[in-house]
Amino acid sequence: MEQADWMNEQVRDEIETLQRTHGFEEEEAVAFWLLQQAWKHMHALRRVDIVHEMGRHEGRPDQLALQHTIVLNHVARWYAGINQHFIALREALGARVLRRTFPDGWGLGRGEDLDLEEG
Repeated sequence: MEQADWMNEQVRDEIETLQRTHGFEEEEAVAFWLLQQAWKHMHALRRVDIVHEMGRHEGRPDQLALQHTIVLNHVARWYAGINQHFIALREALGARVLRRTFPDGWGLGRGEDLDLEEG
């Protein structure tokens, strides 16, 4: 992959570090880096939304339970609707590295033909 115009020296170093530490090829490292950046931005937006929503009920003791409900609702929606997709994408990149590193598979019986009907 040729260096894109948006990629400064710091980003290039971070991508090279990901290649060394995670076993990514360059395209995978760029995808992982972009995924990390997207996660950080989405997380920051979520925090802003929570603070905004909490602010609507701040200083009202009768609304304390509602404030707790707002936080729980935002957390649940984040993990159920957004974060799970980031996890799936990270796992897909990790699976690519594992398939390349262990083309015959990994774990118990790797490379062996197991006959489970013996006995």
